[in-house]
Amino acid sequence: MQVPLISSIYLRALVAVEPAMCDVLCSRLEAGTSRRHEICLLVAIYMAALRVALLEWLEQDVPGGDLVALLRK
Repeated sequence: MQVPLISSIYLRALVAVEPAMCDVLCSRLEAGTSRRHEICLLVAIYMAALRVALLEWLEQDVPGGDLVALLRK
């Protein structure tokens, strides 16, 4: 049996919070606006970019690399 990497467990946890983030953001919209799909798409795009940056950061050989620089890339 192979033990999963900590990074993959952490990244899966990020995927689990996407629906909750969409719900919170959509609850802040004015009544009568129906932009839920657009907001969920934007959340998914930003979360995907965050996952890629975190994966690169976790796999770096140099401990304590610059996460902010990776996020701005």
